[in-house]
Amino acid sequence: MKKEGQIAIFVILAIVLVASVGVYFFIAKPEVFKTTIFKTIPEKLDSPLYAYVNECIESAIYDSFEIFGLQQGYYESSSKSLDTGFTRIDYYYLEGAILIPETSFFEKELAKIINDKISESCSDFSIFEEDGYYINANIERINSETKISEDKVEVNVDYPVFITTNGSSTGFSEFSYEIPARLGHIIDVSRILVEKIKENPGETDLTFLLNQDVGISIDNYDECNKIYILIDEQSQINNEPFAFSFAAGFEEQYCSGGNQ
Repeated sequence: MKKEGQIAIFVILAIVLVASVGVYFFIAKPEVFKTTIFKTIPEKLDSPLYAYVNECIESAIYDSFEIFGLQQGYYESSSKSLDTGFTRIDYYYLEGAILIPETSFFEKELAKIINDKISESCSDFSIFEEDGYYINANIERINSETKISEDKVEVNVDYPVFITTNGSSTGFSEFSYEIPARLGHIIDVSRILVEKIKENPGETDLTFLLNQDVGISIDNYDECNKIYILIDEQSQINNEPFAFSFAAGFEEQYCSGGNQ
C-alpha cells in the first residue's frame, strides 16, 4: 500500500509538471504552442480547404493593394486631406509642410487593410460545410505583417482555421506571400516628388517627371490644390497597372493659375 501510494504521488507530480510546461508555452511562448498545434499534420497542405484559404488570402492581398493605392497608403483618411466631394485624398504636401509618412507607417496601414479584406472575403466556408466539414475560422485573430521593399512586398498572415470531419480534427494558420509589386519604389518616387514641390512650389519639374520609370500625371483640382497620380506598368495588380495618388495644397502666393 505504501509503494502504491508513492507511485500515485509520482504520477500526480508528472501530470502537474506536463500541465505546467503546457501552460508556460501557451502564455509565455504562444508562437511555440501555436506551431506545435498547427504543424502536427503536414498533409493539411494538400487539403482543398487549405488551398481555398490560401488562394482567397492571396486574392484579398491584391485587392488590398488597390485600396492602398487609392487611399494614399492610409487605412483611414487623415485629418489633412482634400475633400473632392466623392472621396478624400490625403495631402503629402500642404502649404510648405511635407506630410508623406515613413515606409514603416505604410507597412502597418497596409496590414490593417489586408486584415479587413481577408475577414470580409475569406470567412465563408459553406461549400465545405455542406460536405460534412465543421469549420471554425477565427476572423478576430487575423493578423497580417508586411515588409515593403523596392520591388516586392512580403506578406505574412496568421489566420487560425480549425477543421473537424469524420471524428478527426486538424488546423492551420500561417500563410506567406511575396507580391511582385514595386510599392517601395512608388513611395520613394512620391517622396522625392514632394521634396521637389517644396523646393519650388511655383513650378513643375518636367525633367524629373519625364525621367521616371513610372507614369506621373497632374490634375489641377483647383487653383490651390493638385492631385498627383503615379501609374506603374511594371506592377500589375489584378491585371491592371498599380495606381497611386496623393494631393498637394499650395500656399496662397502659388495659387493663381499663372504661377502654377
